[in-house]
Amino acid sequence: MKSNLLSFRVVKSTTLENLKLIIEQRESEIKSATDFIKEIEKGNLEFTYSQTDSAQSNGLAVSLLSMRDQMKKVAEDEKERKWVTEGLARFVEILRSNTNENQSLADDIISHLVKYMNANQGGLFIVNEDDQDNPYLELVACYAYDRKKFVDKKISIGQGLAGQAYLEKDTIYMTAVPDDYVQITSGLGNALPRNILIVPLKLNDQVFGIVELASFHSIKKYQIEFVEKLGESIASAISSVKINDKTRKLLEESQLQTESMRSQEEEMRQNMEELSATQEEMQRIVRQSQEKELYLNELINSINDTILTIDLSYKIVSWNKALERNYNITVHKGFDALHLYPQEGKSQAKAAFGRALAGETFQVTETYNLEGGEENELYIAAAYSPLKDTSGEIIGALLISKNITPTMAAQKKAERLLVETQRQTEELSSTQEVMKGIMDEVQGKERFMNEIMNATKDRIFTIDKTYKIIICNQTTKEAYQQMGVTLEKGYDILSLFNPEQKATYKSYYDRALGGEYFEITQKYLFGEVEQYFSTIYSPLRNTEGEIIGAAAFGKDITETILAKNQADQLAKENQFQNEELKAQQEELHQNLEELSTTQEEMNRRQEELTHLLQRFNLVVKTTTEGLWDMIVPSSMQFNDDTPFWWADKFRQMVGYSNETDFPNRLDSWANLLHPDHKEYTLAAFNAHLIDFSGNTPYDVEYQLKLKNGQYRWFRAVGNTLRDEQGKPLRIAGTLIDIQALKDLNAFQLELEEKVKERTHELQAQEEELRQNMEELSATQEEIQRVLLESQEKEAYLREVINAMPDVIYTVDCDYKVITWNEVLEKSYNLKVEKGFNILHLYEEYQRPGIKSKYDRAIAGEGFQENETYDLGAGNELHITATYSPLKNNAGQVTGVLFISRNVTQSVAAHKKTEKLLAEVQSKEDMLNNLINITDDSIVALDKAYKIICCNQVLRDTYLQYNIKVDIGFDMMLLIPEQEKALYKSYFDRALAGETVEVSNHFKNGEIDSYVNLTYSP
Repeated sequence: MKSNLLSFRVVKSTTLENLKLIIEQRESEIKSATDFIKEIEKGNLEFTYSQTDSAQSNGLAVSLLSMRDQMKKVAEDEKERKWVTEGLARFVEILRSNTNENQSLADDIISHLVKYMNANQGGLFIVNEDDQDNPYLELVACYAYDRKKFVDKKISIGQGLAGQAYLEKDTIYMTAVPDDYVQITSGLGNALPRNILIVPLKLNDQVFGIVELASFHSIKKYQIEFVEKLGESIASAISSVKINDKTRKLLEESQLQTESMRSQEEEMRQNMEELSATQEEMQRIVRQSQEKELYLNELINSINDTILTIDLSYKIVSWNKALERNYNITVHKGFDALHLYPQEGKSQAKAAFGRALAGETFQVTETYNLEGGEENELYIAAAYSPLKDTSGEIIGALLISKNITPTMAAQKKAERLLVETQRQTEELSSTQEVMKGIMDEVQGKERFMNEIMNATKDRIFTIDKTYKIIICNQTTKEAYQQMGVTLEKGYDILSLFNPEQKATYKSYYDRALGGEYFEITQKYLFGEVEQYFSTIYSPLRNTEGEIIGAAAFGKDITETILAKNQADQLAKENQFQNEELKAQQEELHQNLEELSTTQEEMNRRQEELTHLLQRFNLVVKTTTEGLWDMIVPSSMQFNDDTPFWWADKFRQMVGYSNETDFPNRLDSWANLLHPDHKEYTLAAFNAHLIDFSGNTPYDVEYQLKLKNGQYRWFRAVGNTLRDEQGKPLRIAGTLIDIQALKDLNAFQLELEEKVKERTHELQAQEEELRQNMEELSATQEEIQRVLLESQEKEAYLREVINAMPDVIYTVDCDYKVITWNEVLEKSYNLKVEKGFNILHLYEEYQRPGIKSKYDRAIAGEGFQENETYDLGAGNELHITATYSPLKNNAGQVTGVLFISRNVTQSVAAHKKTEKLLAEVQSKEDMLNNLINITDDSIVALDKAYKIICCNQVLRDTYLQYNIKVDIGFDMMLLIPEQEKALYKSYFDRALAGETVEVSNHFKNGEIDSYVNLTYSP
């Protein structure tokens, strides 16, 4: 048996040499590979592999070079991602630090973007929508050659490349730019840039602006994508700034309108106070004027003389009651004054009026011959005077006429004097009717004032010193009628209030009754409705200045108070929203700090570098809020258990704290979606993943249910990592709390609506104020018109009483003169002033008697007395004095009207008449004795065949036939019908002046009678 201890094989030397060379080559390759790997470990990816000659046949070398190339590509990709990440982080801080001012934000964005992109020029255009019908792109910031440029440029929508990018909402990149496209050049003479990048600033498919960059070098794809992503953040910032700017403008507008409203309210209040004071002054003047007019009307209507005024056409303008009473005719304004006279007297009257219209003042006694002969003559004592306006031009004439026919006729016949006396008695008895007419006129004026009070919507009432209502307007009555209270004159105003309120309101009334004028704003509760009133309390005084009551003027200012409260509430809500937004901004800042901490932690954890870099690269592509991440299953099938990574911040935003109560599963989020939002949110998520082209974005807004059960608005944005075929590998994104933005938008809309409503309210208030001012102006004009008319009447009445020959004056209850005519001063040869004590006209011993007469009138008695004064030398002065009480609207006596008429001539005529009457009576008695002595029948007839007188024989003759004849008996009734014509002819012949004697034969039964009849005129 053979044993081989060593096994060997004999080879050729050449083979051994070749084998040695191969081993050496392998050792060299291993050494080169080892050196190459060590350099790669050091990060030197540019190290050259030493075995380049054999690299193509050496598998290890090929693998190492492929690994190096792949690592260079990864490093390059990582460098690009880092560049994008740092850029986004830098611009997030820029956008965060400028949220309130467009210009500074635009300048910071474009300057930093041009530098970061290593470009030469850049411009930022923002859409200007001030004119909604014609929006345009406005260049708000420009940066070129390392400095800011001031260029004013506007681009219409669709104009040029920028306008086209706005319309298409897509990026434009050009590498061949025309020479005239770039308008900004370098002072160093450098060439113009040839690469142009135009990117729309787009958010939720709405373009807010355009960024345009120009560069010498080409712009790489990842840089273009960076600008596009940055464009969303810039658009969001621009949108926020615009919203903040619009909100600030709305708030400023609201504040300006509120201030304007306050100013208008203050101005309106001042105007109302001034108008109220003016109206009160006008009412006081009108009241005084009306009182004077009442006095003067009482004066002229208490006079029995006829008073009238005419215009230049002889048409009656005004008259007193005596005119209609004396002429027994109804007169109206415009009545022809000449129609008052008989036909034969019209020319005489017209001539007299003509003298007055020519400017002459004169007195005349007119005689009118009426039908019936001398016994029917009319005697008038007439005083004519011209009437002039304020410029001195004659506008009419005044006639004061007194019928003195009774006085004149008294000298002829006593019966007429008696008739005149009876007529004067009847006139005195009609004084009550005249007073009633005056009261009717006063009541009419009172109704007019009530109409003025009822024309306003303010509540107005007056009370006396016992708190009883004197008057109140319709607005006040209707307001309390709704509460079941009927206000009427004499109602106790304090009975409207409870005991606690009564003391308060009584103090208000007492202050006004004490002479104080003040205004108080009060709140009232009518049922469940609150109302605010501004009430003015004012004392009421009579003509002597004594306080007789108080007035309250209440204006409803509920709308003004509520508008002010609403404006205050709006300001508080706005302040609260600003504080909440500031808190959210602080929270966002904290979130960014937390994200920065997370990024540092990721860098420290080397063992998770690849996984964390992938997640981080996706996260930084979106705004840093609530982060989420998912590795997409290869099957593309999802269920509730599909793993999802939720950041702690994400959990906190929806009210959860850790993975226990919010697991890293899909259903943790999906189950919180609002029922109305779940379907389209999941559909958008799925559409983004299955679009392998990557053109479908995942950007959706929805509501999530918080842990406390409330829903809150969020915006989710996601990006996907895909393989070369576009299949999704990993998706990550961020959750942004947009509740404040939604609230801000809602607040903005609400604020706009409130501003519109407030504007409409202000316009309505302005219109109402304008109407109120017009009504007040019309009321003031009406008051001025009434005042002017009253003043004209007062002037007319004063001119009337001054033209009368009688002494006329009025005194108050203290015997002080109020009004008087010129005759008083002329009669007593002294100058009288208002307030003059009338008792001083008399001697000391006469004053008690005179005072007692005034006291009778002050007590309400109207009477007339005849007074006789001995002038010496057998001369006497006879005066008829009339005392009449003067009353106010309440029926209280406020003074006395005194009319003194010189009736000396009338008394003398009366005495003469009495003497004549005595003589006539004596002659009549003698005549009666004579005619009654004879046995003949004697009778005298008038032209109507009525008996004027007859003797007793005639009476006894006819008394036998039971016929009673006396004065006034119709003589023709005694004559048989067949003989009336005959006897009438006898009477007519006598009435014509002939004396007729006839003999007649009468047969009475069997007795024949022969009578001799004599008819004589």
